[in-house]
Amino acid sequence: MTSLGSLPNELSWAIASSLEIEDVISLSRTSRRLYQYVFSDQVSRAVAQAKIPLSREFITATQSGTSSAQALRKWAKKTEALATAKPYSVAIVGVGQSYMYSKGALWYMHNGTLRLLETRQSPTEELVVDLSSLLRKTAFKAQSKVAGSFSFLHYHEGVLSCLFRCSHPRRGGWLIAVDVNKPAILLSTEVVSTEKLFARHDGDYLYYGVHICNDYDNRKRWVLHGYDLKSGKFLGRNNFLHDLIGAEIGSSICFEVVDGFFYAVSNQTTYEVEEVDWTSFYHGRRFPLSNPSEKMLEKTEDKCMWRRQHLEGPLDDRWTSLALAIDETTGQLTIVESRKEWLEGRTVGQRTVYKTKVVFPKRPVTENNNISHQANAAPPMPHASPNTFQPFGNSPFASTSDYPSSSSEHQRRKDLAALTQDRLALTITASNKPHFSPSQTRIPRNVHAEPVTQPGQRSFVVTKTPARGYDMSASTFVDLVNDIPHADPGVQQCLRIRTCSRRRKGPACGADGIMPLAARNLETGEQEEEGLDEEYEDGAVEMWPPAPDAEGSYSEAGRELHALMNPLGYTGKVQGAFDGTALVYSTGGEAGQKAIVMVNFDPALHLHGLKKCSMDDLGSGTAASRTFRASTSQSQEASGGGSPKRPNSSLAAEDTHALKRTKTIPSPSISPQAGPHAPATAPGVAHQGQGCSWLRREPANYLSIGRGFDFGL
Repeated sequence: MTSLGSLPNELSWAIASSLEIEDVISLSRTSRRLYQYVFSDQVSRAVAQAKIPLSREFITATQSGTSSAQALRKWAKKTEALATAKPYSVAIVGVGQSYMYSKGALWYMHNGTLRLLETRQSPTEELVVDLSSLLRKTAFKAQSKVAGSFSFLHYHEGVLSCLFRCSHPRRGGWLIAVDVNKPAILLSTEVVSTEKLFARHDGDYLYYGVHICNDYDNRKRWVLHGYDLKSGKFLGRNNFLHDLIGAEIGSSICFEVVDGFFYAVSNQTTYEVEEVDWTSFYHGRRFPLSNPSEKMLEKTEDKCMWRRQHLEGPLDDRWTSLALAIDETTGQLTIVESRKEWLEGRTVGQRTVYKTKVVFPKRPVTENNNISHQANAAPPMPHASPNTFQPFGNSPFASTSDYPSSSSEHQRRKDLAALTQDRLALTITASNKPHFSPSQTRIPRNVHAEPVTQPGQRSFVVTKTPARGYDMSASTFVDLVNDIPHADPGVQQCLRIRTCSRRRKGPACGADGIMPLAARNLETGEQEEEGLDEEYEDGAVEMWPPAPDAEGSYSEAGRELHALMNPLGYTGKVQGAFDGTALVYSTGGEAGQKAIVMVNFDPALHLHGLKKCSMDDLGSGTAASRTFRASTSQSQEASGGGSPKRPNSSLAAEDTHALKRTKTIPSPSISPQAGPHAPATAPGVAHQGQGCSWLRREPANYLSIGRGFDFGL
C-alpha cells in the first residue's frame, strides 16, 4: 500500500495546495520526509504566498530576506498557542498611570514621562519622552499651570498623538503629535471640545474627530479635522460623517486609516428606537487622506452591507465590539463584529463573531479613462427619500409614486406585511421610515459562534470579562476573565486566559469515498456560492493558568504565576488590549499607579531575564513543585543565573526606585535626519537636533522589575 511519504513531490504538492493551512501543518507532522518537504524553502514560500500572504510573519520574512519556512513555523506556533491558551511568556512589563498597546508597541505613562517599549524587537531599552520638557516646546507652555489629565490617542510607525484634557469642562484641551524617530514635534493645537476625541494617522496625514452638537437638530454628530504632517498645514474641518450614527468607538462605530484612506464604519441606523423596523445594515464612509473633498467621498450601499434581521433575537450591547481588519489571505478589508444574541427565542445568550467585507460601489469610468483608485471612487449617494420604505431603488417599495392611490398604499402595506410576516406593517406610514431587506445567506466561514456552555463549565458575565478579543488567523476567542475559584473573601482577583477556537472539517465523502459535486440551486440550476457547504468543529474551551486543587492550593510555580498576574497591591480595575500576538492589561486602583502585564503568544517575542518554567510545573500538588524547583535550578546553572535576582520582591518597592537606578543611554537611532532630503515638518512647531531635550533612551523598566515567566523551553 502506498503511503503519503512515498508519493512524488508533484502529488504531495497537489494535496498540500488543496488543504487549509492548519492541515498543511498537520500533514508535515506525519513523517520526517513530509516535514522536510513542507518546510523546504520552495514549498514553504508557495504555501505562505497562497494561504497567508499578508500575515505579519511572512511580510517580515520577505522584507528581511529570512526563510519562509521560519515564518511558516512562527505562524503555526502562534495560532496553536492562541487556540490552546498556552502562552510563551508572561511578565510585568511596566508600572504607570495609563497605557496604550497596539501592534507590539506599548506606551505607558510613568512619573511624568511617556515610555515606549517595542515588545516585538526583544527590547532592553525604552524610548522616554519627558512630558514637561515636551510641553515647554509647544504652544501649550503659555498654559502650563492649567490642571488636567493626559491620555494616549494613537501610534503608528514612530508618530504618537496624545491629548491633554483640561479639568474644567469648558476649557477643551491640547492635541499634540510627535515623531520619536526624527525626533520632531509635528503638531500642537488647541481643541475646543474633547468629547470622545479620537485620532488616526499614518506618517503623512493626521485626522482627529470630536462628537459635538450641531446647530440644526441639537444632536451630537462626528466632525473631522485633517492635518498634513509633512507640510504643517490644516486640511480644514469637514462634516463627512454627519449622517453616520454611533457614539461608542469600538462598539457602535470604528475608525481606521488603511492604505492612504480614512475609513469609518457604523452598525447603527437611527438615533431613535424604532418600534416598527426589521433590518439592520452596516454604514461605511471613506475618502483619500490627501484629498478630503465631498467629490472623493465614498459611501457603502445597504444592499451590500446587510447586517442582521431584528427578528433573529435581542442583543446585549455591552458585549458588542466593532473593528476593521485586513484578511491576511485575501487582503480584503473586513468588518469584524462580535455580539451576544438570544437567537431563535433561546433562553441562553450566545456570543458570535460576524465577518463582513467592506464593499464600496464603483464609480463609472470617466471620459479621460483615468483608472486610478481615487478616480474610481463612488460619488456621494443621494439621501433616501422620506417616503422610502427600504433603501433599494429597484425594490417594490422604493417610491410612493408607484402607488398613487390610497388603495395602492393599502396594498403596499399588505405586501410589506407578507414579506416581513409582521402585522404591524399594516399600521406604518411613510413618516416611520422603516428599513427592510430580505435576509441574506451567511457563509459559514464568516460566522463563528462560541460554543454553548456545557454543564459543569463556568460562564462569565461581562463585568467579569474585562478584556475580550478575537483573532481571525487562529479563529479564536481570547478573553481575560476574573475567575475566583472559591468563595473566599480574601481573594479579590484571579485573572485567567479563556480561549475557544474552531477548525474546518474535512469535506464529506460519499459511500464510495468520492466527494460529491458542488450543490446547485434547484430553481436556477446555478452552482451555489462557494463556501456554503463548509463545516466547522469547535475546539475545547481552554482556561489558563490551571486552577488550584480542591483545597485551593497551587503548586509553587502556579502560586508565583498567580501573584504575577494579580500583583499584590495592584488589584482592582482591569483594562486590556489584544493585538493578535499578545494580551496586555493593566490592573490597579482607579487612581495612582497600575501594574501592566503582558501575556505573550508569539514565539518570536523575547523578553530578557525571565524565569524559565515548564507548563507541567503549573499543575497543583507537591510533585509539580519539586519538578519546578529542579528545573529552575538547572536553568539557572545552564544560563549562568538567568532568572531574576529578586523574583519574590515587592513590585511596589522595585518600581519606586526604578528610575533612580537607570542611566540615560544615548542612541544614534533617534538622531535627526540630515541633508537636503530630510522630511519637512510643521513650521513653527518642529524641533530637531542632536540635543533633543525631551527624548532619551533608558533601560527597560521590566528588567529592573524582574518578574516574569518564559515557557518557551
